[in-house]
Parts: sequence; C-alpha cells; structure tokens
Amino acid sequence: MKKFLYLLVVFAFLLNITACSSSEKPSTPTTKESEEKEEVKELEIVDSGYSLSSKDSPYIKYGIEIKNPNSSYTVEFPNIRITAYDENENILASSDQTFNTIAPGETIHWGSQADCAEKIPSKVEFEITNLDEDYVESTAVSSNNALKITNKNVVSDGFDTKFTGKIKNDGALDVSTANISVILYKDGKIIFGTSTFVDNIASGKEIPFDVSEYSDIPEYDSYEIYALDWSF
Repeated sequence: MKKFLYLLVVFAFLLNITACSSSEKPSTPTTKESEEKEEVKELEIVDSGYSLSSKDSPYIKYGIEIKNPNSSYTVEFPNIRITAYDENENILASSDQTFNTIAPGETIHWGSQADCAEKIPSKVEFEITNLDEDYVESTAVSSNNALKITNKNVVSDGFDTKFTGKIKNDGALDVSTANISVILYKDGKIIFGTSTFVDNIASGKEIPFDVSEYSDIPEYDSYEIYALDWSF
C-alpha cells in the first residue's frame, strides 16, 4: 500500500511539471539577421582636391569622391560642406552641396565650384554633414549603375577646354537628367573638378555631351568622366 501511494505521488509530481512546462510561452529564437544587424557607418570622403579658377578673382574648382561603406543602409540626400579659410584660420566662405541618394556600397564622384570670396584661400576643408536620420535601412541598387560614359575625349584651343563623349542609358527606365562630372588627377590625386547636366536620356539610348571649361586648367596627368542620375 505504501509503495502504491509513493508511486501515485511521484506520478502526480511529474504530471504537474509537464503541465507547467507546456504552459510556458516558447522563446522566440533570434534570427541571424537581427543578431548581425549592421552598425551604421558614416559616409567617407575617399579623395578630394581643388584648384583656383584664376589668381585675380578666384573661386574654387573642386572634385570629390564619396563612398557609402554600409551594405544595408542608403543615404538620402547626402550633403557636403566646403569651407575656405585664410592664413589666420578665418572663414572666407562656406558652401553646401546636396546630392541624390547614395546606395549601399556605392561610390560617387562630383566636380563643381565653391565660393572663396574671390580671395586665395590658405586652406579648403571638405566635410560630410548628414544626420543619423538620413541613413535609411535599404538594399536598393543604384540607378547610376545604368549610366555609362563612352567615346571620351578632350579638346583645347587655348581659350577653353572641352571634355566630350557620350552618355548611354543601359537601364530599363528613362533618365530625365544626369550630371556629368570631369575630374582631373595628378599623381593619382584629385586636383580639379567641373560638371554639366544633360537631359532626356531614354532607356537604351546614348547622347553626346561636352563639358566646357573656361577657367585655368591645372597641369594634370589623367582625367575621368563620371555620370550621376539626377532625376530627383
């Protein structure tokens, strides 16, 4: 009889444990994706440089290379600030430039001009000014990949310099506007930049362009021409 009661108590105890275990909510496994969620990295200025348009009434002619080091974050409306300083570290002028979206892993190039109050700066700084909210989780592919530069050439007559070529749209969608930037290099470093815009590049089509530059062109040993989809 005692043995029977003992077995009955043990059975009731085990039954209670089983009931408690089954009533507990199963733990939600953490996915590998959430465990390895990427930490947001700021945009990187890979290279930048400039020359002055002239000595009498100068302005800054610059080129810049910007990289998005993230693999799962797009940067919306990336912005750079160009600040010119005199020999006493006083600010001569400051200019901002906002771009279209930079996709994950993408590198863009841009050539343009910036203000220096018509004075020769002692130093020019380039910095990224985007906020955390501009970094949006995404794996979208850049539309810039569809734009190709072909037949590039440079022609100079002593008064102005023309960088010519064709821009081709290999994408499935039409591009209403594209920026074309010419970047000059010396010893592998950016020393000058300029650009223009072209419109109405239909899917599968290519159109000619020329980027005319009337400023003093610095001595360079190579140049590249880059395209950006500017269809906001």
